[in-house]
Amino acid sequence: MTKKSRKDSFLGFHFDFHANARTTGIGTKTNAEEIGRLLDEVKPDYIQVDTKGHPGLASYFSQYAVVAPGLEVDHLKIFREETEKRGVALYAHHSGLWERTSCAEHPEWAVVQKDGTPSKDAIDPSGEYADQRLIPCLKELADKYGFDGAWIDGDNWFMRLSWKKEAVEDFCKKTGYERIDEDPLSESYLAFVEYWKEKFTAYLRHYFQEVHKDFPDFEMTSNYAYSHFMPEKPIDEISFLSGDTVGVNGRITARSFAGLGKPWDTMSWGYVANYTSEDPSFFPTTNQNLERILREAAISLSQGGGYQIVFNMTPQGEIRMYELDKMKEISRFVYDRKPFNFHSEPVKNAAILLSKYDTTRKRIRGGLTENPYSCMYLGVCDMILDGGLPCDIIYEHQILEPGRKTILLPEIEFLSEKVKEDLKAFTERGGNLIICGRKACRLFADMADADVRDYDGYMVHVEQDGNMFGRHDAVVFDKRGAVDMADCYCDAISLDSPKVSAVIANAFGKGKVVFVGLDIFTDYGAFCAFEEAEFMRRLLLEVDPDQAAYLEEGTKRVEIVPARKDGKLLVNLINTVEYVNGGAPNGIPKLYDLTIA
Repeated sequence: MTKKSRKDSFLGFHFDFHANARTTGIGTKTNAEEIGRLLDEVKPDYIQVDTKGHPGLASYFSQYAVVAPGLEVDHLKIFREETEKRGVALYAHHSGLWERTSCAEHPEWAVVQKDGTPSKDAIDPSGEYADQRLIPCLKELADKYGFDGAWIDGDNWFMRLSWKKEAVEDFCKKTGYERIDEDPLSESYLAFVEYWKEKFTAYLRHYFQEVHKDFPDFEMTSNYAYSHFMPEKPIDEISFLSGDTVGVNGRITARSFAGLGKPWDTMSWGYVANYTSEDPSFFPTTNQNLERILREAAISLSQGGGYQIVFNMTPQGEIRMYELDKMKEISRFVYDRKPFNFHSEPVKNAAILLSKYDTTRKRIRGGLTENPYSCMYLGVCDMILDGGLPCDIIYEHQILEPGRKTILLPEIEFLSEKVKEDLKAFTERGGNLIICGRKACRLFADMADADVRDYDGYMVHVEQDGNMFGRHDAVVFDKRGAVDMADCYCDAISLDSPKVSAVIANAFGKGKVVFVGLDIFTDYGAFCAFEEAEFMRRLLLEVDPDQAAYLEEGTKRVEIVPARKDGKLLVNLINTVEYVNGGAPNGIPKLYDLTIA
């Protein structure tokens, strides 16, 4: 039977167990009849199964990796036989740069830490690991087992800088720096981070290309590559984009993938945390509430992507069949929406810009000095979505794409000159640019038609529908031609306080630029203040009243995603009324009495 490529795959199930030194009897409970029953009743487009987890032990009889000592039965062969019969594609979950066994066996493959010692679990992307272990394993899975592709985990989000002598010398030779300063925000340190980011991209491109030389149809991705962890233009060699989401961070993950021109999906966890192992980063398992799983699916489907979910297998390689009813309900929910959602295209809404330049520096300033690709911006969409308006995510290379009317800068502090010029060009051509945050306002002071200065009082309060929110660290504006977009008051929460200008706007070319002199995205991420969501809603509706769809009346905690498919406008509504990130809370309260405009 013909198997679907990732482009045409809508639903996948991922079965995971991360074989470790304590695992015994791997494969002894892998049951062909049960796998077949699951495939027949759930009808996924693809199955993803663990082949090498972060402990670094292969869960199959590999010629190239260290085989888990508890392996007894070739369970991958059973999975392949059952999926092949039904035309279901089979993908590997395979750990990349997070690899404890390879670091122990080959310390020369490991990252060299600042103190000169090899890492116990982080692989150097520029070393021999890819050629000696990763690539041979992927080719082995394609050839020996007939796998259709691989989902490489533990790559960008686990990558570490390597301070090996050869790398430091090569960096200094190429850049002209005599040494790397201790200050992580110094020019030399930041340049060293960029040096390793280039090494990581070269590593991705290398293993994709090498596997494709022999197996051109073997589809591969690296978990969270080109997501909000790595807001860059995808390389051509990557087959599809994917990232595992826990709780509500699927909001930003789906939006970060949706406009990049590659097949994509997000993957939920069917449980909260993980099973117990000798690895302290894994915790006891708690099943996730089914309603919340379906909401995570809805977030992905509404953006036009596919969806997959991971369930744990037993350490012996057995699917937990007691979860079959839950899997069937997920399958029904997803496939009911396929005619409407799959390959739909979200309308171009107001977009939040994520900058690779800014992201890297904020990570480093926050103490994440050794990982250029750690997690950022998880709640950056929430303020707009919680105000009943749609929003998108874009990266720097997408600023001048046609069809976008509004771009927001979420307290961006660091931008290259080219990106600043692109944003000015976007505004001059008729776009709306909303600049939020003290430092962002200073970056674009030449667009303000006002003088920007630090507020010298205690706090600035912004009034919104008779309520107020405020910050003590704000910038205010001495206007020339700009106009106020909100009533802002000094110090006290009182309408009798003197006014200041902290939210202003003026024309710029054919467009409009708005300055919000408070770090409103940061505040909302910490406190979810309803006044801030209402304020941003009003601001967006004033600069762009012609929204494709928005919540007119009712509880604002409904996520709205307008999209187009087959010439029709679709309006997706997702219930986020109690929106809790993480943990294992109960079901979702019902929403009613909504008016959609």
